[in-house]
Amino acid sequence: MASDTFEARPEKVQMECRESSEKVNLVRSLMQKGRYKVLRDLLLGVSEHNVGVAFESDPPLQVVKLVSRVRSHLQFLDLFGNATTHQIVDGTHYLAYPDSFEQWLDADAPGVTLEELRRCCSHGS
Repeated sequence: MASDTFEARPEKVQMECRESSEKVNLVRSLMQKGRYKVLRDLLLGVSEHNVGVAFESDPPLQVVKLVSRVRSHLQFLDLFGNATTHQIVDGTHYLAYPDSFEQWLDADAPGVTLEELRRCCSHGS
């Protein structure tokens, strides 16, 4: 019955679902390769692979906070790997946010575009 519901969707919605799935797959590919800084730079808008504005309008505060936690999570992974979830360096606390990262993926990875992820993955830098 679920497949009937999916087939009844307009073509545009089906295309968005495929793109969303591709986006998540590309993010997961970057993560598996340990390219945390590359993904963080995309979210910060400082990557050579950024193509423009990732949000069409001002995102809700909840999304802004989620993206911020994901940036922090990626920085943590880049600095310390995934063997721990909390580090203190020179009095500064660094935290991993794996649950927020999964929420971000569930929300279709706001803050990065499919084109940016494709560019990043194809250039391998």
